[in-house]
Amino acid sequence: MRYLFLLNPTAGKRDCTAELAPAIRAAAQRAGIPTGKTEGRCDPVRGPCPGAGR
Repeated sequence: MRYLFLLNPTAGKRDCTAELAPAIRAAAQRAGIPTGKTEGRCDPVRGPCPGAGR
C-alpha cells in the first residue's frame, strides 16, 4: 500500500508545508511506513502524476 499526501501551500491563511512535511515523515517513520519523496506538478491531462507508478 502506498500513501500519498498532497500539500497545497496556497490553501489556508499561511503556507504550512514547512511544518507538515517533517511531521508526516516522522509519523510514518514511527509507524514503520517506508518514506520516499516524490515532488512534481500533477497534470492528469498531460500525463500521469509523479509517483503514480503508471
